Amino acid sequence: MPANLTVQYQLAEQDYRRAATAHERLECLLRMLQLVPKHKGSEKIQAELKTRIKHARAALNQQQDRSRGGRRCRIPRQGAGQVVLVGGPNAGKSRVLAELTNAAATATEWAYSTTEPLPGMTTFEDVPIQLIDTPSISAAHFESYLTGMLRAADAVVFCFDGSSD
Repeated sequence: MPANLTVQYQLAEQDYRRAATAHERLECLLRMLQLVPKHKGSEKIQAELKTRIKHARAALNQQQDRSRGGRRCRIPRQGAGQVVLVGGPNAGKSRVLAELTNAAATATEWAYSTTEPLPGMTTFEDVPIQLIDTPSISAAHFESYLTGMLRAADAVVFCFDGSSD
């Protein structure tokens, strides 16, 4: 069944073909969807346009995510559970990880020595558990990727230095 596309639609389609950026392509696709006749003969075209719009939005979001910058950290889940060690500077997170696992966690006397999350494996009653040492958090310092890591974890252990008031 013919779609009887208008001249305005065909011009919008030409603009789409000439578009250089993802944002321009998305604008052209939205204009094309607006201009396509709405009847049974154009249902397939409408469906294709909606699919293209979905892909264009995904590409645009992907570009925006890349441009935001910031560090991302993903540690693959291993074992029966994932436990994240969180705490302030010099709270003993690296020491806990080093004592419970064979990970090469280095406990130092100065603050903020852990800069990247460090995983380690331990067992509890023959059940493997993954422990993750994270960089220190404070009111002035919080890595943005920690939020997602904490949400994805099965448990969070808050470490603190009890030797001071």
